[in-house]
Formats: sequence, C-alpha cells, structure tokens
Amino acid sequence: MKEVGVLEAKTNLSALLAEVESTGEPVAITRHGKRIARLTPEGASDGGRRGRKSPEDWRRFAEELRAWREGMATTHPGLAQPLDLRAERDEIE
Repeated sequence: MKEVGVLEAKTNLSALLAEVESTGEPVAITRHGKRIARLTPEGASDGGRRGRKSPEDWRRFAEELRAWREGMATTHPGLAQPLDLRAERDEIE
C-alpha cells in the first residue's frame, strides 16, 4: 500500500483521491512514519482492494503456500505426496 505523509496528502489530496478512485488501491496517510488514516474507495469493504489481487499478492500467497506445504511435509510426511484427484473421484463414483 502506498504511504504518504500528512503534508503531502494535504497538498495533493485531489490527485490522491483520483488515484484511489482509478486504481481501487488504498493510500495510507502517515504522521512521523506512523499510519494514522487510510483513503479507500467508497463501498470497498475489503480494505479498498475491491477483490482485485496484484501480482505481488499472488506471489506472496504462493510463497506462503510453499512454506506451509514444506512445514506439513516435515511434520506429516504422507501429506507431501502428490494427491491424484482423479483416482479419488473414481473411488467416490
């Protein structure tokens, strides 16, 4: 999330509002480096993201998933094997 200081936000409020409106991305406003407020698009109940995920979000999710899987493989070796969903489906049908 983009961060801007209070003075910059005050000086460029119209431009920041246009950016939030066009991108759907929230902008954090900081005072002395601490976040104090957030500009988000109207009606965005998910923190201004409007359900969109950036490539960075997907990359971070993939890294977290890999780390989780590696941790599970360490504690539960049987889970590290690939799961053949077709075979599972055939057993159910």
